[in-house]
Amino acid sequence: MSASNNNNNNIREVEELEEEEEEGVNVYFKKARTVETKFYKVNPQWTRENFMNIMKRRIPRDFNGIEKFELVATGQNLPQNADGTRIDAEDGASLVLDNTKLCSIYGPDINVAFYIRLIPLAVVVDVIVDTILVTTCDIYVEGGGGGYA
Repeated sequence: MSASNNNNNNIREVEELEEEEEEGVNVYFKKARTVETKFYKVNPQWTRENFMNIMKRRIPRDFNGIEKFELVATGQNLPQNADGTRIDAEDGASLVLDNTKLCSIYGPDINVAFYIRLIPLAVVVDVIVDTILVTTCDIYVEGGGGGYA
């Protein structure tokens, strides 16, 4: 199956899942480190992967300036920093994308809220640059006149 057909099938599946909203419960979302919030209807029968695919369509429509983001569930048991201060809830682990249903993790009423944490473009660029530099160093040939392979 071509990438285009696969993408169209994924979009159709997400649209069908969104239609199941009437079976959902209201879940609170907050943009990390801001006062911007919104409630969304979420179906407890959605998998975490379906849930994220649906939220990738909804959140950019309702929160200006958000394109790349990850979701962080509230209520995580986070360790303390070395100096004894608490780690901010917004800095918790992001949602793992798999086929586990939301209701099996958070209960039928989805007793959790989510932070919307931005993924800054600068971080992505830094990772790409580091990878290129590491690759370049790995192919450097030492001795015998030096240079790159």
